[in-house]
Amino acid sequence: MRKVFLFIFLISVRLSAQPIVALENSDFPEAVVTSPQTYDAEAIWNYLNSDVDLYLEFGFTSLLVQNVLWANEKVKVEVFRMGSPEEAFGIYSLKILSCIQRDSVYAFSCNNLFQYQAAYGVFYISISIESASERLQQRFLSVAGALMLKNPQQTLKLPEPFALPALKQGYKNLAYIQGPVGMQNCMFPLQNLFLTVRFGMYITLLTQPDNDIYFARIAFQTPGDMFRFLGYAGLMQGNVPIPNTQSNDGLYREYQQTDPLTIYFLQSQVPWPISALISGN
Repeated sequence: MRKVFLFIFLISVRLSAQPIVALENSDFPEAVVTSPQTYDAEAIWNYLNSDVDLYLEFGFTSLLVQNVLWANEKVKVEVFRMGSPEEAFGIYSLKILSCIQRDSVYAFSCNNLFQYQAAYGVFYISISIESASERLQQRFLSVAGALMLKNPQQTLKLPEPFALPALKQGYKNLAYIQGPVGMQNCMFPLQNLFLTVRFGMYITLLTQPDNDIYFARIAFQTPGDMFRFLGYAGLMQGNVPIPNTQSNDGLYREYQQTDPLTIYFLQSQVPWPISALISGN
């Protein structure tokens, strides 16, 4: 039995280490597909002008860059291999504020007039064009489809309770964050709760006419990280956690533990219990 588990582990490691399969001229006979350029975690500093720290925080290992050229039109392809599907989704979730249309080709994908983005298994994919036209938009969608066919991946499965009806209204705001650089680049005003805390967090914003609710599922690396977070959130009395609190600036906060290192966390402008949110009432 141990040999079977070892074999499965080695196969999964080998698959995760496989190179990104590039596009070829045969994929688009009417166009010219340039040779792929590749960058690893050291060379990425020579390619990106910004956000390198963000990519590295989310487990970046390699980048493939290509262009697909139709006459005077160019589609630029960037495929970032991240450390895990969660980390690929994390980069995607922090990059899509300008998106207009969601899930047009694949779950966890979006586009605007100039760019298509997707979290596709361990890949964060960006396909961009230089001028907005309906024809070029169709082309970058076809390029995305070709890439996905050549690099099959499993769809990320969101953890509980984000599939519940009450939380689906915040789907467009859902993000995954796992470090200080991600916190600095997100829209959630919780940075002061995560100082020196090691964590991985799915978080969303649920907007209501008189109340904004921030709801998160946070997995900590150690009990110490969890207790530091609860202390910053005002959810500790002495050395003992308390289920909810009202902060000095009027914010309601509550947590619910789901396993020794994972909690649900809620912050809102008026009291709103976690149990009501995840029960759908």
